[in-house]
Amino acid sequence: MLDGLASGSVDIVVGTHALLTDDVKFRSLGAVIIDEQHRFGVEQRATLREKGRSRSTEEIDPDLLVMTATPIPRTAAMVVFGDLDLSVLDELPGGAKPIETVWARSDAEVATCWQRVRDEVAAGRRAYVICPLIEGSERVEATSAVQERDRLVEHELRGLRVGLLHGQMKGPEKEEVMARFRIGSLDVLVATVVIEVGVDVPEASVIVIEDAWRFGLAQLHQLRGRVGRDRAQSYCFLLGEPPSEDGTRRLEALVSSNDGFVLAEIDLDLRGEGHCWVRASAVAVIFVSRRCATTRICCWTPSGLRAAWSTTTCCKLIRKLSTSCVCLLTTQKRTTCSSPEYPKA
Repeated sequence: MLDGLASGSVDIVVGTHALLTDDVKFRSLGAVIIDEQHRFGVEQRATLREKGRSRSTEEIDPDLLVMTATPIPRTAAMVVFGDLDLSVLDELPGGAKPIETVWARSDAEVATCWQRVRDEVAAGRRAYVICPLIEGSERVEATSAVQERDRLVEHELRGLRVGLLHGQMKGPEKEEVMARFRIGSLDVLVATVVIEVGVDVPEASVIVIEDAWRFGLAQLHQLRGRVGRDRAQSYCFLLGEPPSEDGTRRLEALVSSNDGFVLAEIDLDLRGEGHCWVRASAVAVIFVSRRCATTRICCWTPSGLRAAWSTTTCCKLIRKLSTSCVCLLTTQKRTTCSSPEYPKA
């Protein structure tokens, strides 16, 4: 395969992140199509583009098409400020109905949620229950898939066939569980975000997301997309009370819209467009997004070191490296000061 790509005898290659490795070279890379774009990091997408220049004999920039049902904030920012055109497919497949999303906050609403799961199963359909953790943790108070599956089979979902799926299971074991869920041998699947992409079970009509505030807005929208894949009315229930205003806004946004582009705009407003890394001789460049300008900063120094630190830690590093200039960039203003005196810890 590698020889075929390098010689040009292979016209089209379909692959995973394996295409990012150094030993993959192309004779003439003309087009790159990235599906589920939000699952690739910025540097990974840049690597695929770079393969058209430095890792192909013709050294040309390939055309790039990225596809996603869940645009991330950086994508929204690139549409506005960068060289990225936008094409929108905003119609549902024939006969599909918008997913009804409910944030169950009271005990009565939570009870209604679990009754809906039972009703959908009784009608011959299936359900997902999503948990943020695989197993319980002493450091994080969050619902775990293993414990929640055991609890549900004894209480709310007693009498139903409830399966378990998470990323630490071996490949054959995961495949067996998914196969049983697809054919209807399991009524409910308790899982982690391992099902976020690549899972298509048209009979699944309800998804319950526990501790929903722990997930990002794009991830919540992607999880919701596991249901609503046939003509039956589908439901998404969000459980948990957020400890922060941002968490509340995420859940309210998901309830208010099924449009991934609308949610991307809200997500952009909530957490900014991300970090901009710049490398320059004897210059440390720091980019601070609007939402974290007072608490955390990200630094890329001339040595290539990059990380997220508190302001004090980063400033100590800058003085230690004796860089000649520091640029502090935010989404609202730009300030340049000399170093090592700026800023004092």
